[in-house]
Amino acid sequence: MGELTFHLKDFDGPLELLLALVQAHKMDLHDIPILELIDQYTRVVSRAQQQEPDAASSFVAMAAQLVEMKSRLLLPRSPEAEQLKQELTGRLIEYDRCRRLAGQLRSRARGVEVYTRPPARPEGGSLYPLRHAAQALADCWQAMAGRARPQPLRQEAFQPLVAAPFVSVESRVVHVLRGLATGKVDRLAQLFSPEQELSATVATFLAVLELVRSGRVAIAPDGGLSIRRGRLPPAAQSGGDRAGAGGPERKNKMEQAEMMAVLEAVLFAHGDPVGAGRLAAALDWPESLVLQGLDALQVRYMQPDSGLTLLRLGDHWQLATKNEYGAYVRRTLDTRRAAPLSQAALETLTVIAYNQPVSRAFIEQVRGVDSSSSVSSLLEKGLIEEAGRLDLPGRPVSFRTTDHFLRVFGLSSLDGLPPVHGRDEEEKEVTP
Repeated sequence: MGELTFHLKDFDGPLELLLALVQAHKMDLHDIPILELIDQYTRVVSRAQQQEPDAASSFVAMAAQLVEMKSRLLLPRSPEAEQLKQELTGRLIEYDRCRRLAGQLRSRARGVEVYTRPPARPEGGSLYPLRHAAQALADCWQAMAGRARPQPLRQEAFQPLVAAPFVSVESRVVHVLRGLATGKVDRLAQLFSPEQELSATVATFLAVLELVRSGRVAIAPDGGLSIRRGRLPPAAQSGGDRAGAGGPERKNKMEQAEMMAVLEAVLFAHGDPVGAGRLAAALDWPESLVLQGLDALQVRYMQPDSGLTLLRLGDHWQLATKNEYGAYVRRTLDTRRAAPLSQAALETLTVIAYNQPVSRAFIEQVRGVDSSSSVSSLLEKGLIEEAGRLDLPGRPVSFRTTDHFLRVFGLSSLDGLPPVHGRDEEEKEVTP
């Protein structure tokens, strides 16, 4: 094995250096000549310590572990040594897979440049616009604090409610039909009088509506009433059911354009990704209707005459500019593209994306180096967020990706992540 020159400052951790040695000498990652690799690694670290006294302690710690492993491998039939070799090989394979997936994510991010807007703030002052007397405010404060004693209610206040007679709609239907049949009533105004009770007026009104809907009674433009005798035609008998079945359909079809306009306005003003459930609750619409409108909007924005697109980010939706017009938007806004992520941050993000939710200890186990600064950077950029605490000793904080991560890498969901290759594909890439 020839001597190669390496500088520790060029590597983020000992696993990266070990992987570089494996690739430099074209070793089979699944069948590493471990003793040669250990000798090469310890020589590199020893030489680096002489030339770079401030070499990272993690490289030295790994060198000590490898020397111990070598001493055990020299012993005949050492199960512990074989276990240590398998563990090191597994870590290198996992880290190599992490680096390859990170490279694919980097390539994917280069082709994505979409822009969104921040949430809109309602116009108008934040101060309360009305004016009240000081005593009114004091009374309200005392009532709110429970200091004001409520005035006792008198029996007279309940008298109209208790004494009011109950009039059913069925009785008024009979009353209206009898009046029309006997000729005592022939106009709508005759059914109502200022002297009758409110409940009777309401019941009469509902009775007339029911008779008109069923086709039994017709109302002329001048207020005249006429009764239809005999058997009703099929259209009148099933008119209510047909109207009920076809009405909402026609209404939904007629209002689809308005529904899409409402969703478009809300998405534009909201700015941030928003779920269909929240839109349905805010607009008081069925969630299925909201999803139908969002799908229709997405199709409409696919037309070439639109510069906008509706991104689906998991269970959330967000209005954004189309990727192909990103350069025009950037020049207009006079902004620069965000600096790309460092290799360490991209590897950390890859571990989180494929294994979420994960703790920082898991990330450092895969990468073999402290990842606190990378995690902090990703949190600051909004690519990851805390996902609660894991049910493990110490209750460590876990992390997961965000909707912003999906947008930056042009993904609709985590299912769109580059696939993890199996051993056959990895061997084709590692071996010549």
